[in-house]
Amino acid sequence: MADRGRSGSPELTRRRLLRASGSAAPLLLAGCSDLEFGGDQATDTTTGSATSGPDGTGSTEDEALRRRVEDLSIREKAGQMTFLALDAQVSEDRARDVVADPGIGGILYGGANPGSFDPEAVASKLNEYQQIATTETDHGLGMVAGIDAVHGNATNEAAVVFPHNVGMGATWRPDLVRKRAAVTSRSLRAMGFQWNFSPVADVLYDPRWGRYYEGFHESPSAVSSFVSAAVEGLESSGDGTATVASSVKHFAGYSMPDAGNDRDDARIPLRDLREKVFPPFEAGVEAGAETVMANSGAVNGTPVHASEWLLRTVLRKQMGFEGVVVSDWADIRNLISEHAFLGHGQFEEGVKVVVNAGVDMYMAAESPGQFVDAVETHVQDGEIPEARVDDAVYRILRLKKRLGLLEDPTVDTNAVTDRVVTQGDFELARETAEQSMTLLTNDDVLPFDGPDTVLVTGPNADDPKSQHGGWTLGWQGLATETTPPTTTILEGIRERAPPDTSVEHVPTDRGAFSEHDAVADAAAAADVVVAVLGEGAYAETDGDVESLALPQGQRELLSVVAEAAAPTVGVLVAGRPRGGDRAFDALDAALMAYYPGSEGGPAVARTLFGDVNPGGRLPFYWPDSTGDVPVASTVRQITPGDADRFPIGHGETYTEFDLTVPAVEPSQVDPAETDTVRIAYDVENEGDRPGDHLAGALIYRNGSDPTTKPWIRVGPFERKTIAPGERQTVTLDVPLDRLAVVGGDVRGRGDWVVPAGTYLAYIEGQETQFTVTQTVSLD
Repeated sequence: MADRGRSGSPELTRRRLLRASGSAAPLLLAGCSDLEFGGDQATDTTTGSATSGPDGTGSTEDEALRRRVEDLSIREKAGQMTFLALDAQVSEDRARDVVADPGIGGILYGGANPGSFDPEAVASKLNEYQQIATTETDHGLGMVAGIDAVHGNATNEAAVVFPHNVGMGATWRPDLVRKRAAVTSRSLRAMGFQWNFSPVADVLYDPRWGRYYEGFHESPSAVSSFVSAAVEGLESSGDGTATVASSVKHFAGYSMPDAGNDRDDARIPLRDLREKVFPPFEAGVEAGAETVMANSGAVNGTPVHASEWLLRTVLRKQMGFEGVVVSDWADIRNLISEHAFLGHGQFEEGVKVVVNAGVDMYMAAESPGQFVDAVETHVQDGEIPEARVDDAVYRILRLKKRLGLLEDPTVDTNAVTDRVVTQGDFELARETAEQSMTLLTNDDVLPFDGPDTVLVTGPNADDPKSQHGGWTLGWQGLATETTPPTTTILEGIRERAPPDTSVEHVPTDRGAFSEHDAVADAAAAADVVVAVLGEGAYAETDGDVESLALPQGQRELLSVVAEAAAPTVGVLVAGRPRGGDRAFDALDAALMAYYPGSEGGPAVARTLFGDVNPGGRLPFYWPDSTGDVPVASTVRQITPGDADRFPIGHGETYTEFDLTVPAVEPSQVDPAETDTVRIAYDVENEGDRPGDHLAGALIYRNGSDPTTKPWIRVGPFERKTIAPGERQTVTLDVPLDRLAVVGGDVRGRGDWVVPAGTYLAYIEGQETQFTVTQTVSLD
């Protein structure tokens, strides 16, 4: 029996609370008493069948799709469940063989490494593959073509590159994520892609992890907002053209591996899974995501690809996901090579485990024959129910129908150039980069006031690869001399500097610091030094680190420029917090630029010279040292005054805001009477330039709690631009369900409850409180 919480009337339930609010509260996995969190096994054998259809509508359209499934042989069905890596290195004869027999369901055209960076050449090659699929197979089914375009269509040499997700999170503007996704959708579709492996719904947790920069935020509710926006942008063109399927990834727990080591086992209590890991994925499902990608790692000792409980009980039954579940890269093979879950030579056994667990489509790095043969054999032997295969193929064909691939899957190569990139894309990229700029510290150095000489130095000053980060014309970042349109930070400063300002550049290596004398001489002659520091490009395991300190060579560079009289501004180009006491003590100002993309140079330069008033805010806590991680607000309650180096939401500006003490209505919250707390305050811009105020509250418990980790919640937020001398009233309506925790004993199988007690709301140095008078169950 689920624990209903410490107190409160049994009549006061989630249903009553939500009737009053009109909220669907999808992020709480509604109806937890029905979630069967007590068991480890899936609660059903299949999630649908060729005779009933997963959506159960029984429409004429469904009947037609079901008949197409029935018309396929087992081998052809297994082919449709195969998503194969192809690129320009595959000969035409070989491509014809693997596409035509048995007729594969989809192709990964190089992932982030397509066979060509020329968008027209890519479109032509994909058309060739589609022609083979539609004319040289018995069923004539077009393929779904997928790719990793995770920060704009950064897979070709023409398209603009946007900031990575961690920088988008720093904007605190989901609307920009939606716009970026729409641009990406249009650009991908023009090239012949219909499937984008994005967005990432993993919460930021441990910055040692090599994929940290691919996440938006450390708050589950904030991540949910960004994920919903990304799904909507990718899948809703708004102009009547075909859209691109999103893939919410990596379900689930991928961002929490032990010690930040990519794909290592993640040990996550059930309570944390429910409170912190699942909500952004449910938000993606609620937004209409067509596909979900499974986590390559393991959770609590079980590889996710082998977990019926995660893929079928949680994702299918509780979240109600009806789309396609796709594996990550070669993750049947990884059951053997990475997880030792199966023994050497047990690939066929892995096929049975993964398909029965709930994976519909396998992203195969190897020849498709091995997977197809295994599915066919297992179905014939009764090890995989044919209804399970029919269910997977139905979902795949339904996806293809929605994307228009059952009609004509080819694209007009003459229209590629006009649609793959527009001038508006660059304008949006500059806006997002500017909005992400986060001023960490400033000792009255910024903005610049007409310096005669500016020294620009550091390894990231003139390096497009570092400015774009990973997944840009290559998995680990730029892999060749081909570069997408880019203005580097050095170029941006030179373009923006006044005509009478001299901009000097002393490049430094990424490794050992060997430019001591050149940097020292130039710094001594400069009025201000801009040291562009941080990280290079990386992805996945190659980005795992043991320390968050800046590399030794960069620390030596800072020691040298600190000896000069000129103040030093540090610009950090990185996908995570890098730098501790030694670095910040040497800087007179520090600007976090994340991985800003094509327009990063102008965005940084315009911020340094004051054309842009920085308004970005950290989407994570910045720890004092590596020994403090994980320090996320979801790990332990850190009151803002007790934060490590910088708290979540931190960011300075070039103006001053005055806030009145927030008022709360009601201050005594009776859940039987209201489901919302309203926090209101006035904010005035007392400076001489427009500035952005992040209207939002960090809310945390002050007192007893049903659990021992009353972590900080990010309330509703909105970024507001306020003119000099202008005064605005901010109203934040905080739903009570935003404060919910999972009750119960150690196992975390209890109901969602909003505990009675006092809550503190922290808003930019101001604090207020309210009291919930009785515990309310949301189940």
